Amino acid sequence: MNEEGTDLPTEIADRLTRPFARFLKIKVATGVMLFVATIAALILSNSKWSMPFSAFWEIPIGLHFGSLDFTRSLRLCINEGLMTLFFFVVALELKRSLAHGNRSPCIARNRASSSSMRSSRSSARAAPARLTPRSRCR
Repeated sequence: MNEEGTDLPTEIADRLTRPFARFLKIKVATGVMLFVATIAALILSNSKWSMPFSAFWEIPIGLHFGSLDFTRSLRLCINEGLMTLFFFVVALELKRSLAHGNRSPCIARNRASSSSMRSSRSSARAAPARLTPRSRCR
């Protein structure tokens, strides 16, 4: 076992990302970071700097190989890159959970999850009655 108490191998990337992981485990810190970034974006987009702020996100970046051009806006590159990173991390977490048995792949085995699933199923059955227009219900 390594120092974190798991059987997973320790790699160079683990040593580089450990300080960030410790910081991100503090839920208040990540919430504050998200809140500050949201406020900063709102202030910038509604101030006299809104045009340069919008233009910054549309900066073209990419690769050029002769006649081949792989240029996209900064906004698109960040959105697609972060989406790819998100699903990669989710897949790695799922693989770790299934390989080490930390979490059950079957939701019904967990009592809290199964009760929430039962309540969501019952609310899903009642939803069509609530969403039906009143003229049809008579």
